Amino acid sequence: MMADLFSSYDIIKVMYELGAVRYLDYAFARFIWREESSEARHIVSSLAGLLSCSTTRANNVCLDLSAPLDFFATLGLDFTPEVEEAFAAASADLLSLLAGCEYPGLFAGSSTVALEEEIAGSCKPLVFSGGKLYLRQYYEAEEIIAGAVKSRVAMAAYELPSGLLSGLDSLYSRFADSRSWGQKVAVFTALRSQFSLITGGPGTGKTTVVAVLLALYFSAYSDARVALVAPTGKAQARLKEAVFAELELLDISEEVKECFGRIVFKTIHSLLGLGRKKSAGQRVKLGFDFIIVDEASMVSVLLFRKLFEALPQKARLLLLGDRDQLAAVEGGAVLSDLYNSVPQPSLFSEKYQQDFSRTFADSEALPAVTEDVALLQDVLAPLEFTFRFAAQSGIGRLKDLLSRGEQNELRNFIINDLTAYSESLVIHNFSSYIPAVRERELFGFISQWSLKGEHFLDYLECATVAEAFERYSRFQIITALNKGSLSVEGINRLLLQKLAMNNSGCRGLPVMIEKNDYRNNIFNGDIGMFWPDSQGELKVWFPAVSGADETEVSGFRSFSAAKIPLFSPAFAMTIHKAQGSGFDSVLLVLPNASSEILTRELLYTAVTRAKERIDIFGDGKTIITSSERKVCRISGLGGKLTR
Repeated sequence: MMADLFSSYDIIKVMYELGAVRYLDYAFARFIWREESSEARHIVSSLAGLLSCSTTRANNVCLDLSAPLDFFATLGLDFTPEVEEAFAAASADLLSLLAGCEYPGLFAGSSTVALEEEIAGSCKPLVFSGGKLYLRQYYEAEEIIAGAVKSRVAMAAYELPSGLLSGLDSLYSRFADSRSWGQKVAVFTALRSQFSLITGGPGTGKTTVVAVLLALYFSAYSDARVALVAPTGKAQARLKEAVFAELELLDISEEVKECFGRIVFKTIHSLLGLGRKKSAGQRVKLGFDFIIVDEASMVSVLLFRKLFEALPQKARLLLLGDRDQLAAVEGGAVLSDLYNSVPQPSLFSEKYQQDFSRTFADSEALPAVTEDVALLQDVLAPLEFTFRFAAQSGIGRLKDLLSRGEQNELRNFIINDLTAYSESLVIHNFSSYIPAVRERELFGFISQWSLKGEHFLDYLECATVAEAFERYSRFQIITALNKGSLSVEGINRLLLQKLAMNNSGCRGLPVMIEKNDYRNNIFNGDIGMFWPDSQGELKVWFPAVSGADETEVSGFRSFSAAKIPLFSPAFAMTIHKAQGSGFDSVLLVLPNASSEILTRELLYTAVTRAKERIDIFGDGKTIITSSERKVCRISGLGGKLTR
C-alpha cells in the first residue's frame, strides 16, 4: 500500500511543484530512492528530500524526526490560498506516512542510512543519531567539533606565572571600575584555559579583554605565535583596528608592544588556505600557539570543523561573539549551541572559584554552582554590562528587551514609554499598509532626512577624503531587504537621484565591495569612497587598518575604479552587511509586520548598530511581531557536549 501511495503521488515532487522545496531537494530525494534497497525506500527518500531542504534553506544541521515538518515555519514561504491548501494536503499525507515509524528500526538494513554503530565502516550518505537524521558531512562536523572541545576542556587548567595578574588594575585603568568585573573574569578564564568562550553584546568590552589578555600572555610567552581571525575580511580589518586602538590605552612595555606587531590578522578562510589550489586530500596544520576567533556567531558548523581539524592540540582557542546576533549565513549556530549547553552561565565550579580567589585575594567571591556542573561551565565568560549605552538610552533599553525576549515588557515599552527616550530612539509609523503608500512615505522622509546638514550634504562639502569619511561614517541607513519595496536597491537609487550622482563613480559616492580581493587586501563588505587625489584624478579610497604596513596617504589607500572588485552604492546597506559595524546614528527601514524575514535576531542586530540614536521607519506592531520570531536552528551539538 505504501508503494502504491508513492507510485501515484510523489509527495516531495508535489512540494517541489508548489515551491516548498527546491529542485535540488527533489533530485536528492530521487537519488536516495534509486540507491535505497530496503522496503522503506519511499519513506527514506522523502526524509532525504526534507533533510536537504532543511539544511540548505533553513540552515539546520539535521532533521529532527520527532517533528520533521517544523522547519517549514522558518522558511518564510508565501503561498496563495490555493497553493497553501495543496501544501497542507501534501504535508498531511507525509505526516500520515511517517506516523508510527519507529526509529532506528526503520533504518535497519538501509543501504543509504548509517546507524551510529556502523558509521565508521560505511560510506552511506545519511546518518541517524540521537533521533536526528543528518547528511554525513554535518554529522561528522558535529562529532569533530564536540570531540575537539571536550579534549581541550578536559586538559588541566594552566598554572599562571606568579604575579602575572597582580597588576591588572594598573595595566588597564578602567579595570578599577567595578563595572569591569566581568572583563576581569573573562581575562582570567581565557588565560587558564585551552579552550574558552567569551560572549557579549556591543560595548561590553570584548576587544578590551582581547588586548589585555594578549598583553599579559605576551609578557609571559614573548615568543608565542598568535593569530586573530574573523569570518569576513571586513570583520578581520575592524578587529585589527580595534585591538591596536585598545593597545594605546595599556600601560605596557615596548617589548610587549612589539609582540603585538607579530600577530597574524586574517580571515578564517585565508588562515586555512581555503580557495587556494592544493594537492587533493592535503590538510592544513596551523603553527600557532593561540588563535582568537572574533564574530564567532557568523561561523558555520562546516567552517568550524575545518578550523578544529587544522588546530594543533597544544594550541589555545578563544571564541568571541554575540549569541543574540544573526547566526551564520550557512548551516548551524555553533556559538549558540556552545553557550546553551551551560544551563547556568555566569556561575563557576568550586574549583574555579578557589583559583580565582587565590589570584585576586581582595575580590568578592564568584557565584558557584555546586551540582550539575556543565562541561563548559568554567570556560564560558559572559559579559553583561555594556559601556556603550547610557542608562537612559532607548537603544540600550530596546536591545535588552530583544535580548531577553520579554514580549509584554517590549509591548509596554513601545506603547507607553517611547516618548521618554525620544533623544535616542524614535519610531516613525507608516500611515498605510499599502506598499506603494509606504514606499512614498519612506522616500519622502529619507529625502528630508538625508538633506539635513548633519547627514549627507555636510560630508560632501568636506575638503579631504579623511574628513569626508569621518563624517559619512557617523550615520547609516540599513534595511532588511536587498531588492524590492523598502530595499537597499530602492533607497540607493533615490539618493543617487537626490544628490545628482551616478552609480559608476563621482566625487563623494560611497561604495560597498561585493567580492574579496586578497591581492589588494579589499574584502566583501568593505566601504570605500570616490574622491579626487592631489592631481584631481578620481580614485576609490579605503581606510588603512591601524598597525598595517601598506603604503597609505593620511591613513587611506586609493585605487582606480578599474582595479577594485565589483561594487555598489552604499548610502544604504542590508542589516546582514552592517553586522560587525557601528554608527553614531542609524535609520532602520523595516518591511511590513508579515515579512517572515524579520526575526528577533535580525532586529537585535539592526538596533545595536546604533551608538547614539536610531530612527526606525516602520511601526511598533512590526517590532513586536518580529521579536516573537526567534531563529532556532536544529542541531545535535548540544547533546554531543553533554553525553
